[in-house]
Parts: sequence; structure tokens; C-alpha cells
Amino acid sequence: MANAVVAHDLPPTRGIVCHSAPVAHTYTRMTHVWFVAAAITGIVSGFLHIVRTQVTKDGSAPIPLTVLAYGLTAVTALLIFRGIMVAAYEQDQAAQRDRH
Repeated sequence: MANAVVAHDLPPTRGIVCHSAPVAHTYTRMTHVWFVAAAITGIVSGFLHIVRTQVTKDGSAPIPLTVLAYGLTAVTALLIFRGIMVAAYEQDQAAQRDRH
């Protein structure tokens, strides 16, 4: 057992779980802006849906409020999608920097 490798003898792998999957915080402020914007529009959209259901007790929804609520829900989905794409791009850029 004199040649056994002990954990403290291994080279440091700071930020790496395994050599094929780097783990790091590579998100920039722009990624956070997209997700915060999505959260805000999602909250407003949810509020509009609640107001829409409370206003329409007889089953006839006001058309402008309904269109606005569903339109804002679609905008929220697009903001989330864009935030994910920006985060993926930043991860790719960080991986490129780490390789060179």
C-alpha cells in the first residue's frame, strides 16, 4: 500500500465535477436581466389572469383584458426562452475560453 493514491495527492480540480463537465458561474448580468424581466412579466400576467377571472363572474370575459393577459403570458415565455439561450451562449463562450 505504499504506492496507493490518496485524495490529497491528486491535482486540484477547482470547479470541475468530472473532466467532461465543467461547473462554473459564467452567467453575466445580461442573463440575470432576461430572467428578472421574465419573472416580472410573469407576475403581472398572473395578476391579470386573476383580475380577469374576478371581473367576469357571468362568464363573459372582457376581450381587451383577456388579450392583454394571454399576450403578456406569451411575452413571458419568450423572455424565458431568450434567457435560456443567452445563458447557453455564455456557457459555450466560457467553455471556449477554458479550452484555449
